[in-house]
Amino acid sequence: MVGTSKIYVFTDLDDTLFQTQKKLPPGLRTAPAALDKKGVPQSFLTSQQSALISLFSSQGASIIPVTGRNQAAFDRHVLNPDLFSGLRILSHGAIVSDCGGRLYEPWRDYLLDNYDLEDWGRKLKSALTKVQSLITSLSLRLRSRVISEHGIVAYVSIKADNYDHAESLLMILKNEIATALPSGFRVHSNGNNLALLAPYASKECAVRFVINELKLSANDLVIGLGDSITDFPFLRETHFGMFPIGSQIDRGFL
Repeated sequence: MVGTSKIYVFTDLDDTLFQTQKKLPPGLRTAPAALDKKGVPQSFLTSQQSALISLFSSQGASIIPVTGRNQAAFDRHVLNPDLFSGLRILSHGAIVSDCGGRLYEPWRDYLLDNYDLEDWGRKLKSALTKVQSLITSLSLRLRSRVISEHGIVAYVSIKADNYDHAESLLMILKNEIATALPSGFRVHSNGNNLALLAPYASKECAVRFVINELKLSANDLVIGLGDSITDFPFLRETHFGMFPIGSQIDRGFL
């Protein structure tokens, strides 16, 4: 028997550990996983997802969220408060915070050493103006805003009001905005979400940074879970990558 390893699980949240009711087939037993801004259950945990979490927890795994959610949205989860007891990777990787919701200072130092945050803040706000102009000119039922926290402008978030037509509406905007963005931007698209990301809003970069901070031994085990094509880079930073069947990653192999 090989010696005992510490286990670290880097996991996306939405559409990986839980999802909205609309994305669930009928007949599944579920439990609330996250609330909307009004405190109404918005995302749900299936018995299979609950069993997976219990499996990791029973092995003493450290579970580290890697999510597009900002701090406020992350705080609306209603899972076991002890589940995420260490660092959290938020806002598509732009933010690494501690268990108290404070910006992790070594991450702030890393960003300041490697990026012109003020310049990228201006670029993101300019991109928002372009997005809003296109939404108006194309008569698209979309809403957009810049996501900022801890003084860091992270990304432009674009969502559809009508989930049933979200992907087609967002694809129209994505095709129009692609040539209008300056170099360095990346685009995340999955379901009802479109995000224009600064280069430091990178799950891959943040996961690599946190793994380095954890001072892992050569025998420790790192597992990654994600559902989006854009999660692939951070999954490659782990020893084993997992994805839900029916996810964007799964559909990408069809």
